[in-house]
Amino acid sequence: MKRIVCMCMSCLIALSLTGCGGQKASSGSAEASSGADGGAEPVVLKMATTNSTAMWEDTELDLMAAEKYFIQELPKRTGGRYEVKIFLDGQLASGTKEQVQGIKSGAFDITEMGTGSVGEFTQAFMELNVPYLFKNQDVVDEVLLGEVGRDMLARSADDIGNVKPLFYADNGFRMLTHASKVIKTPADLKGVKIRVQPDPIMIATFEALGASVVSVPYSELFTALQQKLVDAQENPATNLYNAKLYEVQKTCTVTNHMFTAFVYYMNADTFNGMSVEDQKAVMELSAECQKIRADKMKEVTEKYIEKLKEAGLEFYELSNEELQAFSDCMVNGVWPQCTQEMGQERWDKLQNAVKEAEKKLNIQ
Repeated sequence: MKRIVCMCMSCLIALSLTGCGGQKASSGSAEASSGADGGAEPVVLKMATTNSTAMWEDTELDLMAAEKYFIQELPKRTGGRYEVKIFLDGQLASGTKEQVQGIKSGAFDITEMGTGSVGEFTQAFMELNVPYLFKNQDVVDEVLLGEVGRDMLARSADDIGNVKPLFYADNGFRMLTHASKVIKTPADLKGVKIRVQPDPIMIATFEALGASVVSVPYSELFTALQQKLVDAQENPATNLYNAKLYEVQKTCTVTNHMFTAFVYYMNADTFNGMSVEDQKAVMELSAECQKIRADKMKEVTEKYIEKLKEAGLEFYELSNEELQAFSDCMVNGVWPQCTQEMGQERWDKLQNAVKEAEKKLNIQ
């Protein structure tokens, strides 16, 4: 009898010891897994970007300071539960279509997409593409921080699907370049083959100027210009310099007709798999990154222009009268279409947001 009792006690002790062992966290994109030493290994999030290694390593202008800050801070904010590994030069996705497919499927966890390049997938960012709407970057930043900016992010997430918007990354005002002639008036663009982003408002803008719009992916733009498939293009100074477009374009006209931004997205499954605490940390960090990028953009815009001049790109500054001619042509020819495309309520909301920003900034 004693032997039977002892055997039963032994079994109970064994079961008790088994139950005291900690359970391993299930593996997955948003959950920590158990390491070999019994500690939790951080989840490594893949960040896919088309930005170049040279741009990442540029410590003078350091345009990617916000991305570096995000990567540096996320492990600290999440108690070491998450890390970020960046993949530059389009290693994981070389264009917008691949970025959309990859971020939705979870092939990578974070990516950035241009507000003008996602026109095939969403019309959420029409507000940013209205020509000559924003007087300076400060006005843009105020609008992006407000309800209009939040609405654009939410609308883009609904349209693209399975993504969580993180933050806007300013990229500056857009300017015109040409392979040979100086563009001084709208008439100078008549019949010119120009590459613009695949957004209906952007296309309408340059058709209103008489240009012949050509669709070329950004990753193929340099080659298209080199091979004379297109004569001209429009981009902010950051892109002109970092993509070395000055090597295949001779002149630049400072039109500042539209403002460009990128949006960083996270795969929604990854985000939703995080704890509420970690989600909050990600969004607070994202807000800080948006400000870092905005401040950096103000700091380096003129420096980029100086570098482009040093590289041989000829700049033409429009007179007030010449600038007004471009503005009148775009506003009169395109704003009615913007209203129609966006709907009167959305258009009025944008106009009111711009006016409020100008009032706050004391801009006449």
